[in-house]
Amino acid sequence: MMSGPLSGGDRLPSLTVTTIDHGEQQWPECFEQPLNLVLFYRGHW
Repeated sequence: MMSGPLSGGDRLPSLTVTTIDHGEQQWPECFEQPLNLVLFYRGHW
């Protein structure tokens, strides 16, 4: 659980996320490059 928002230079906390094809990814371990773009889409409510 995070204690507050991230600031510049902070590391992404370890997360397990479900992908759109119902797989799972471990963040940040799955990122291969030092800079990555993550897009969150809320979908249909």
